[in-house]
Amino acid sequence: MQVALTVDACNVVYIVDDDAAVRKSLVRLMRSAGYGASAFSSAHEFLKSPLPVGPSCLVLHRAIHFAVRV
Repeated sequence: MQVALTVDACNVVYIVDDDAAVRKSLVRLMRSAGYGASAFSSAHEFLKSPLPVGPSCLVLHRAIHFAVRV
């Protein structure tokens, strides 16, 4: 579930976490600091989204589980 998406692709922080409360909090924090924010509930969901055009950052919950298909 995507929490928020900005129109401007510059200075976007992408957040991937399976906890909805964490995603919501981090989106609010990033926006309060003047950044755009887009949050995803899984790595798979993030990887399905369009690639950023400008500068961006990824905040990834390191214990999140996802399958890598080769």
